[in-house]
Amino acid sequence: MALVSGPFVAVAILFYAVVIGVQQGPDMTAPARGPGAGQTGGANAIGEWLAGGARDATVTQRRELDGKLAAAEAAHAAEIEVAEIEAAEPELVEPEKLPQGFVLVVKDLSDVSSDERPVFVASNAGGWNPADPRTIMEPRSDQRWQFITNEPIDVTGRLEFKFTLGSWDTVETAADGDATEHRTLPLVDVSTLEPGERPIIEMELIQFREAPEGSVGVSRVDPYRPINASGTIRRLPVSGGAGGAAGLVRDLIVWLPPGYDDSDKTYPALYLFDGQNLFDALPGVHGEWQADETATRLVCAGQIEPMIIIGVPHAEQFRAEEYVPDRLGIGGEDAHGDDFAEWFMREVKPRAERAFRIDPSPEQTVIGGASLGAVIAVHIADTHPGHFGGLLIESIPAIEASHPSADLVRAIDSWPGRAFVGIGGREVGDDAGANARYVAWANALDDYLREQGVDTPLVIEPNASHNEAAWAERFPTALRFFFAN
Repeated sequence: MALVSGPFVAVAILFYAVVIGVQQGPDMTAPARGPGAGQTGGANAIGEWLAGGARDATVTQRRELDGKLAAAEAAHAAEIEVAEIEAAEPELVEPEKLPQGFVLVVKDLSDVSSDERPVFVASNAGGWNPADPRTIMEPRSDQRWQFITNEPIDVTGRLEFKFTLGSWDTVETAADGDATEHRTLPLVDVSTLEPGERPIIEMELIQFREAPEGSVGVSRVDPYRPINASGTIRRLPVSGGAGGAAGLVRDLIVWLPPGYDDSDKTYPALYLFDGQNLFDALPGVHGEWQADETATRLVCAGQIEPMIIIGVPHAEQFRAEEYVPDRLGIGGEDAHGDDFAEWFMREVKPRAERAFRIDPSPEQTVIGGASLGAVIAVHIADTHPGHFGGLLIESIPAIEASHPSADLVRAIDSWPGRAFVGIGGREVGDDAGANARYVAWANALDDYLREQGVDTPLVIEPNASHNEAAWAERFPTALRFFFAN
């Protein structure tokens, strides 16, 4: 833009000179030349006389033109400055939203990945499947791995991800071995891209968690590891599941209240999905619900009656298959939520009630979860009315009225008598628009439940995100609501 100012100013100066020349005429103060020279010299004398009479007007006009020219130059300079500022401001967008896609390149600094142990991208767009065949990275000749997408990624809010070697046992870690925060893609200045050009995003990973001996490049559903929990934890094996997890065996993780083994009474029950994250931080997951510490503290303080928490672990790479109800229409042939609901009612609930002193009455039974775990909890309560008296709904991912899970909610005919709805004001990080839609959806859900006669508190934590730490923060309020002493 700065190059335009030179020609403009030159033309303006030339125009100024021509106008002044026409108005002022020849310089009569110079010596006369040619025939008739001198003060009585023919045409020059006439010209001098005419010029003398017009000189005062010419000075005034010249000043006016000087002012106009200066104003024009100032205005043009201002236009140039604005254009240059606008051109300098980058047009930043999220790479996962680009219609042409992007290229993700990662360098494994540990150098343990190989053709036999490829790198995977586990993300919130794929149900956090650590071995999703759709996100396996390709080896490159420069000892790096790349993942290429040719279209936008269908994800609510920002894309969050981690690198794995095919299981959560081999997820990437920090240099000290601790779990890392979820990654996001850096924003891209699209003004620097050619039409249709995919941006190349380069990253490095430090190391992977060492897999237990004998493990392979697939995720074990429930790794047998010590659970550092407050109170008594028991494991209860159950067979089956839904979709790709139909042939698996997993352990329910059951927390028993203080004094359980010293009494013969029956207890209310709370069933929660994503059970691995309730009592201890699962490898590769940043945080836990702290359900054991919270329940122990509230029981011992007399704020809630003793109760039993049954954690139902997800099937890791088959999590989305099990937690998405068929009628949502967002999982296609991989949605097996209906089968999962039937399996839960046929295998999980009766098995827990036989193994522990659980009061099976609906008013003493609560079911819940967070995110997709909340979706499947709502679906089970809907398809099996009369079995549950309470629903714990955390961060349910329907952020607008047209979302399929909003249709799921509106189609429910019979709700449990009580429901706890929790949401954060920063469910999708810094995306203000998406966060606002999340909160609006939670308010709409709360209004709808009240219209159906459901006793429901709505808890909105403005600074809370979509993670275990946020759900742990709201968990005491939920326990007091359902199990107040």
